[in-house]
Amino acid sequence: MTRNQTVDTLLQLSDAGLIAASAYTLVDSVAAEIDVGAHAIAGNVAVDVTAIEIASDDELYTLTVLGSNTSGYATGAIVPLASIELGAGAAMTGVADLDTVVGRYIIPFRNEKDGTVYRYIRLYITIAGTIATGINFVSYMHKGLMQSAP
Repeated sequence: MTRNQTVDTLLQLSDAGLIAASAYTLVDSVAAEIDVGAHAIAGNVAVDVTAIEIASDDELYTLTVLGSNTSGYATGAIVPLASIELGAGAAMTGVADLDTVVGRYIIPFRNEKDGTVYRYIRLYITIAGTIATGINFVSYMHKGLMQSAP
């Protein structure tokens, strides 16, 4: 898949590289974290999948947008803001044999829950099933898709 577009690297949540175990996503080998500020926003994380293993028909890749009220995620609250399941259709919730294919997937999220704004955003991937090679993708918050939330 070729996309001709400019990407703000400060909004990148993962760079290319095969992922075969659950972890925070990385940019330049460091867990990526974006400070969106102290205000509520509605945003989208774009996930460009370039390879995905589903050979055993039980592979499940759950990408979760997480928010925290402290930088570094070492202390404070860490809350799931939104998630998406990718993988073998048989392994996904409520999907009848609709396997994930290479392409772009969008995860819409809001960084406020119950009146609390979570200004630090990360992406976490949970991997389950029989994994030999895993999944490869690049992800980022799309600047044109973020806006202040009412």
